[in-house]
Amino acid sequence: MRTHHYLVLLLSALCFLSPLKAQTFVFAGDSITDGGWGASGGRNTPAAKRNLTDPNHIYGHSYMMLVASDWQSAYPSVGMEFHNRGISGDSLAGLAARWDADILSLKPDVISILVGVNDSAQAVDIKAWEDEFRALLSHTRQVLPDCKVVLCTPFLAPVGSMRTREDYPARAARIKEMGTAVRELAAEFRAVLVPFDDLFESLPAGATPTWWIWDGIHPTAAGHRRMATLWEQVVGAEVL
Repeated sequence: MRTHHYLVLLLSALCFLSPLKAQTFVFAGDSITDGGWGASGGRNTPAAKRNLTDPNHIYGHSYMMLVASDWQSAYPSVGMEFHNRGISGDSLAGLAARWDADILSLKPDVISILVGVNDSAQAVDIKAWEDEFRALLSHTRQVLPDCKVVLCTPFLAPVGSMRTREDYPARAARIKEMGTAVRELAAEFRAVLVPFDDLFESLPAGATPTWWIWDGIHPTAAGHRRMATLWEQVVGAEVL
């Protein structure tokens, strides 16, 4: 993809023009972020029980790994540190329960959060969900006041097994409401917003209906590439 190729070249050039500082990035979320990091095999294994040292497996296979690959390659002398803390199956409540131990303990400069798809499977109260998210962000601001927060909107697609599910319309409606809540929280906390929902709605048709997202929830390699590129463009403008 030419856009991505030019982006990597630009990042490499900026390496020599910008006085960048070392930063620690933590990606938090569910299976979309998880990508089997730490050789978990896609299971919802706690972070502390995963392989935390093997560079071949430490990032998993998701947009997070692609971002780490691009930026660590473009800025080899800066010392950017990346951590994947997505856990397959996590809801917002699950993420909040491990927040201090898995995320804040790493003292990141940037926290990226993508959550909501598992919550959409239940008849969740969106107002209560937003309030829980707000409490998580407020706590983060108190503990790490200088940390940059990145909020990513959740998404679903009517493809693969999701296409035939009777509850898809209800889940899609909840996802849309969560997207609105995430946008409001991003404005409230002056967080960086990465609109993954808009991204997938705007992508051109692929060779098959499942070209970008294979089961209605999890992106393909092509989908993760587009996610990483968008994340780099939006977040890079704020932190590089």
